[in-house]
Amino acid sequence: MDKPAIDQDIQAVDRIIAARLREGRMKRGLTLEALASRLGISAQQVLKYETGASRPSAGRLKAVADALELPPAWFFPQRPALRSPSLLPDEIERLERLKAVRPEVFEAFSRLIDSSLDG
Repeated sequence: MDKPAIDQDIQAVDRIIAARLREGRMKRGLTLEALASRLGISAQQVLKYETGASRPSAGRLKAVADALELPPAWFFPQRPALRSPSLLPDEIERLERLKAVRPEVFEAFSRLIDSSLDG
């Protein structure tokens, strides 16, 4: 029997967090041991987080973010333009609706915007 969509979404996010954890550690030039030391856990546990064999709790993920000097949100997939706190809900809705516009209409709209900004 297939898993519900929400379970699949959770698993996808878990895989992304695992990959981002490793990416963040590598960006900071840390070994498994160095990150583990900062967190007060074993290198084996860090490896389990990175491979997805184990999932960090919310508190542990915050500690990892702090250890890597990254914001916790860095671990989650997002579309920055649509998640900007400076956008109002109706503005986000308008941006979402642009996805459904035919390419030629979108291109004409883009040219109109560009020309109004140029001059």
